[in-house]
Amino acid sequence: MSITNYTKIGHMMLFSANIMSTFSRFPYYFWNRNKFKKVVVKMQQIQRVLGMEEESYTIKNLVICSVFLCYAALYIYIDLILNDYKSITRKLAQYINLIMELYECLLIYKVISEMYKQYHFINNKMGSDIGFLAIGKLLPISKMKAKNKNIKKIKLQERDNFLNRLTVYSDVHMKISKMGRMANDVFGIPILYTLGIRFMLIIMYGHLLSYPIAVGIKIILIIILIILCYVHIIYLIYWWVRTADEGKLTLSYIHKIWNSLASNDEVDVRVNHLQLITVQLSNSRPEFTAFDLFQIDWPAVLMLTGAASTYVVILIQFEMAAAAKGLNITLAPDESIL
Repeated sequence: MSITNYTKIGHMMLFSANIMSTFSRFPYYFWNRNKFKKVVVKMQQIQRVLGMEEESYTIKNLVICSVFLCYAALYIYIDLILNDYKSITRKLAQYINLIMELYECLLIYKVISEMYKQYHFINNKMGSDIGFLAIGKLLPISKMKAKNKNIKKIKLQERDNFLNRLTVYSDVHMKISKMGRMANDVFGIPILYTLGIRFMLIIMYGHLLSYPIAVGIKIILIIILIILCYVHIIYLIYWWVRTADEGKLTLSYIHKIWNSLASNDEVDVRVNHLQLITVQLSNSRPEFTAFDLFQIDWPAVLMLTGAASTYVVILIQFEMAAAAKGLNITLAPDESIL
């Protein structure tokens, strides 16, 4: 098979992936529009329950949108310079898909960052309660020593209020986690599309580095394109991982409070209820996946890197084997049809 045929097959695969990713998103979001509305409504309800003030995101959103636009402009500019403005149909499909992916990243950022703030708000409240435990303001009943019955009654009331507040925060935490699972159901397939496209581009650009056209400034441009692909992947994973870690932090806080208030000298039903809350939070802790195929966390970056490196090596070995047999075959794209 000639060089042109091999190259056309590779580019048609990428072109088909971009077309499928672009046009499948419209019916997908239309089909899941009610689920997305539920996520937004639950987010607003939780904000009201926690008493969080609604912040103005005008400037922040403007900055983030500007960064995303600069990212897209830099990516498109370098890619067009590298490919000499050829194969405009395939490139146009790739760039339209890129813009949609960036808009989707903004949407994911909006939802996931709100979840993070709600988790963070709960953890701050629990952190201050742990501070009360540390200075001895809240103690197990058996360790409460007060000569005046009124003082002891006040301490018991403070303790009950504290446990009631803890129960409310735990219930809200489970609602946030449920909202996170709904958001993950909505964005699971689009995230899989995005990671798949970036994965294919990393393979293509990585393989391009081994080709004779990768000389001088073109090596730097190809490396920049690979870095931009990784920036896209890392930014997408960062907010999911950060939110999941913040949600898991609540579990450790409640466990510390339970250990501080529990006593071997008595059986306190209210304190033992914290053990049940700990189990419930452990079972409902946030875990985000790409359509249940793999978890969205930092090992996923290493997995994609390892897989992409393996495929690049395999492609190079195919070419070396073909060259050893004297065949004019290469899987790398040449400048005439990019």
